[in-house]
Amino acid sequence: MLLRVLFLCGAIVVLGETLLQAAASLAVAALHRRSVTAAQNAFAGAQQLAQATLAAAMAGGATPPASLPPVQSCVERDGARCTMIAQTDVTLATPIPTPCPSAGCSTYLQENDAVDEGRVVASIATTVTLGSGTPIAARSGSVIFRTLRAPPYAVASGMLDGTLDDSESGAGEAAGLIQVLYQNAISGATMPASVWSATSSAVPSASGWSP
Repeated sequence: MLLRVLFLCGAIVVLGETLLQAAASLAVAALHRRSVTAAQNAFAGAQQLAQATLAAAMAGGATPPASLPPVQSCVERDGARCTMIAQTDVTLATPIPTPCPSAGCSTYLQENDAVDEGRVVASIATTVTLGSGTPIAARSGSVIFRTLRAPPYAVASGMLDGTLDDSESGAGEAAGLIQVLYQNAISGATMPASVWSATSSAVPSASGWSP
């Protein structure tokens, strides 16, 4: 009888430990999901901020800044205490154009003065930490923006993210062509005014996700 009681007690202890371990594993998995979602949202917000910053600079005829102020936000709170924080850093760089190496070049810039098309690469890095400062998730990637001297001034053209096998747009960007026409105000007749510059596609780097 005593042996049965001891066996039953032992089984209850093992079962209790198993349930505690399962609960702990579920809590860790839930925390990871929330942190990854927070990193995704912060990255998307930074991309929109970079686009708005570039558009404002182009509309005002100014040179885009080399970086944006770090963006920090509280993702989760426990009362007045912030328990999960997302911080995102954004740097902006103009890639140096290189001549197209072959007839198959996929990037053509519209150099008409009214458009003056260019490229700016936004490098975005987001880190999600616990309130204690312990990092629990991170995301980084690069977004190529086409800049223009005419509305909409800045357009996301391509993206490279470590979560994907390749760029969303193949070789790094969706290089659409902008045609320019001059129109006679009296007759309505038009004439081509495009000035093309063929360059190699810019493919930024990305370090992807962590953990």
